[in-house]
Amino acid sequence: MPTAGPWKAAQIRNPGFYFDPHPVRSLAPVQAIAIEVWTITAGIIFDNFVIATSITDALKYAHETTALKVDVEKKVQKQQETAEKQRSWKQLLESGSYKDLVVYQVQQLSQLVADNPLATAASVALIVLTFLYLVLFGGSKQLTTSTNSVVEGSKEQAESASGADVTSDGGVVQVDDTTMTGDDNSKTD
Repeated sequence: MPTAGPWKAAQIRNPGFYFDPHPVRSLAPVQAIAIEVWTITAGIIFDNFVIATSITDALKYAHETTALKVDVEKKVQKQQETAEKQRSWKQLLESGSYKDLVVYQVQQLSQLVADNPLATAASVALIVLTFLYLVLFGGSKQLTTSTNSVVEGSKEQAESASGADVTSDGGVVQVDDTTMTGDDNSKTD
């Protein structure tokens, strides 16, 4: 019959149970690890598993082995990418299609931009600053040059028409008592 009071789970005696005060010491050596990974990405490879009781030992092992392997893998990958680029460039040159060559060069440029964002930003800033400088300060010199040529043209016209000495000052041509401006070649008395 049930008794009143708080509920307790029924204790069933387990004849195979034993208490191990040091469970890790009694394990057999690990010879394999099974990992189940569910993914839709192909080509995932796991290697160099470390089972240790100390994080410093695991990091030391990783630094001594995996770090060296990663450096070698990066070098091999760069060599493979370079060889692939050379092969694709040769194929494009052999095909003779200008469209394909332009597309390839644009892809190379975009890759260069992605690989060097700081240099790209500096180059764009330099181009923009040069453009702004030319727009803000470069136009006045061209205006002065064109005004001077108009004045010189007016001066030559005045000299040939009157046969007198002509002086120019600030875009105004003076011939004796007659004044001509460099803008509209109008005469005033």
